[in-house]
Amino acid sequence: MKRVHALVFALALVLPAAVVTAGDQGSLEQLVVESADTPQEHEALSRYYAGKAEHMRQMAEMHRSMGATYGGTKITQRQRMQEHCNALAADFDKTAADFEALAKEHAEAAKP
Repeated sequence: MKRVHALVFALALVLPAAVVTAGDQGSLEQLVVESADTPQEHEALSRYYAGKAEHMRQMAEMHRSMGATYGGTKITQRQRMQEHCNALAADFDKTAADFEALAKEHAEAAKP
């Protein structure tokens, strides 16, 4: 049984994020989070969520950059695109903060 548990845990951490969606209540990610009980499992989850947070920060920066450099032919178009990009960046920043909080929780749970 421990082998199956370890295999499921390992698969969840290497599967692409597109396969494991946050909205899927029966997701492999959810199963792994709910079954994590060893320091090593919590440490792995901490690293996983820290990586997701970093990706969200990169997405936020990309949209901030796009918003800052978007050059429409009309001021209203440029302003709409800047607002759009800034809103996306803010959403990605919030998601990154959420993932960082999860990473910290699992890092604490990993401590002996």
